[in-house]
Amino acid sequence: MNMENIKIKHDRRNYWYVMADTKRFGKQEILFEGINLDECLDYIRKNQSNAAYTMEVMDAWNERKIWLIKYSKCRHYSMNQMIGGRKIYRKFTRTTRAHVQEIIKAIQEQERL
Repeated sequence: MNMENIKIKHDRRNYWYVMADTKRFGKQEILFEGINLDECLDYIRKNQSNAAYTMEVMDAWNERKIWLIKYSKCRHYSMNQMIGGRKIYRKFTRTTRAHVQEIIKAIQEQERL
């Protein structure tokens, strides 16, 4: 299946969704739903190896804040923040995979409480 404009979304119920544009299902339809992020990443790797995607992770402390994390084909991560539907910074800031994992882990731990 050829997927374009892949997004991984996180919601308040702590579910993760893979959404993408496909010829078969249409634009930004939910293709996969999982309990954790690793399941979604495995789904993308199996169906579209080395694909670029964007994650939208809701912050555990502020409901209006969303972390935008981009993964590019050249294996780089970039981050930005969105509050109330508006991007905070004009450009995405390049970051490491470890930093992205720290943010996601902290959000998941806070939601368990």
